[in-house]
Amino acid sequence: MLEAKNAFDNNVTKYDEAKRGIEGLTEGTTEYINAVREANDAALELIKNNHDLKYSVDDNGLINIDKKSLESAQKENAEKLLQL
Repeated sequence: MLEAKNAFDNNVTKYDEAKRGIEGLTEGTTEYINAVREANDAALELIKNNHDLKYSVDDNGLINIDKKSLESAQKENAEKLLQL
């Protein structure tokens, strides 16, 4: 279970870092498109393993995971670990 929590936490970190990496980039550039792709890959990994996550897709194709939904999943994962 600890392994699953670590994987989840790593994916959250990867998603957050990838989203921050988009800031300041010019839309439509190769760098921007690659950054969106990286953020979406991390988001899809989180969604795949946490089916209750709510998300939306913006006009640029960026997957945005609902913050409260993500916080709830983090709390749930931590509680599961404490039950061991």
